[in-house]
Amino acid sequence: MMDAANSYALFSYILWAMIAEALPFLLLGSLIATIVRYYLKPEVIERITAVPIFGILLASLIGLIFPLCECAIVPVARSLREKGLSPAAAYTFMIAVPLINPIVIFSTAYAFRGEAKVIAGRFILGWVAILIIGALLLLLLPSPSGEKKKHIHHKHTEDNHGASCGCASCSCETAAKEKQGIRGFISSVAGEFFFMGRYFLLGAVITSAARSFIPMESLMKIGRIPILSEIIMMVLAFLFSVCSEADAFIARGYLPWFSQKAILAFLILGPMLDLKNTLLLFRSFPRREVILLIIIIVGTVFVTAAIA
Repeated sequence: MMDAANSYALFSYILWAMIAEALPFLLLGSLIATIVRYYLKPEVIERITAVPIFGILLASLIGLIFPLCECAIVPVARSLREKGLSPAAAYTFMIAVPLINPIVIFSTAYAFRGEAKVIAGRFILGWVAILIIGALLLLLLPSPSGEKKKHIHHKHTEDNHGASCGCASCSCETAAKEKQGIRGFISSVAGEFFFMGRYFLLGAVITSAARSFIPMESLMKIGRIPILSEIIMMVLAFLFSVCSEADAFIARGYLPWFSQKAILAFLILGPMLDLKNTLLLFRSFPRREVILLIIIIVGTVFVTAAIA
């Protein structure tokens, strides 16, 4: 009875901690997504990604000057898609920024002091994995036509505001925003925030339950078994959904029981894919693309960590 009470107390603590940790980033992501949607001209995207592989390379490193954690990245990636960024570049941006950014580099170096292989492995192997994922997506996900981009844009408008504008050109939304001014901008940020927030909350509840009720003692007994330990740590990274700026401290606690390869699998996969973001992905992008993205990420991270 006492164990159950402790588990429920832990569930409540983790849930509220996740919400408190994520809310500022969700708000920041909603703000940036709205700025992108209001002010970024499609011509800029077209110039940047004129050479597709250059767009992938730029997307893989942009986090060094544009640091965001995975709590905030989905709405920004979706806005970039609406502005004309190719699916491959948008998804590469989405998985790269939460991992290859200075805040995560610093927190990992601090958490794993004396473990140079883990520190270097997270970012070198992580970057290699990102480039491989981006290249595969570039081959498998051709850029949509103008009509399909328009459909994605109008679907997002309908999701956030209850109805599509129904016009023949997406420029009507921009004109309406200009008329509304600051009130329209704030309304758009709020709509984005609540749209993402409800799916984040659902993911946070499931994640908190997993972290509270999964018997960790049983997992640690098999933590040194090759391959199986990597799979376990990847599953935990997905379920735990820890912010990439703090996940290194969680991973450090498993180092006595799990191999370095398993720890790297946790550290590389977590910023790219977790439970709460998967819910957002299925709500924000075409289902077929999301399923393909998940398969490519999981397979690439597993192979990358295995050969570390």
